Amino acid sequence: MICVIWLVVVAFSVLRSGKSGEPSIIGVRSYSLTYWVLTIGGIFTLSILTWILSSNLNKRIQAKLATGWIPNSSEVIWTNPNSGVYPIFAALAGLIGGLLGIGGGMVLAPLLIELGFHDLVVSATSATAVLLTSSSALTQYIILDMLLPSYSIVYLSVGIAATASGQITFSYLVAKYNRTSFLVGSIAIMIIVSTILLGISGIINTIEDYKTGNMGITKPW
Repeated sequence: MICVIWLVVVAFSVLRSGKSGEPSIIGVRSYSLTYWVLTIGGIFTLSILTWILSSNLNKRIQAKLATGWIPNSSEVIWTNPNSGVYPIFAALAGLIGGLLGIGGGMVLAPLLIELGFHDLVVSATSATAVLLTSSSALTQYIILDMLLPSYSIVYLSVGIAATASGQITFSYLVAKYNRTSFLVGSIAIMIIVSTILLGISGIINTIEDYKTGNMGITKPW
């Protein structure tokens, strides 16, 4: 099901043009009628797939509980209430991440913690969300021939090195101290640093736009 959702996201992304000038493979202009039809159609399709996935999870968990299955502390017990709330929180995290220009997986982490999910579940879910969103964007740029090979190689190398070092380090810390709070702490630090850097970048860009008159505000004198 995750692969199907990924394919749907990529398909609707390459079919419609992007607001930042990304081309469409079928010639759709930004904010045209076809653009909005594809946008709403993508949201509707993903909502249906989410409902199907949620229903299947509920049925599977209830079937396991009926056999006497006893979940451990890291297991997620899906019920109708939390399986309905989680997609809303995930959509909210994606919206906030898009507005801030950071990965929705990082924003999703504190929301999952607030919902009472285990630290390991939060870390794994956030990482999966980042993987899905980044890989779909990468695929879109490859299909539209908008990817610079030199940039992609550099970022791929840095990403692999950072992921490997982080995985090794936190696996060691969790195993040695038997504390999963290291994972939550690392996510919190990333969010704080990202927020500070985004704030600084936003202030600098706003000042430059104001000076050049690109933000619709002109000096009164």
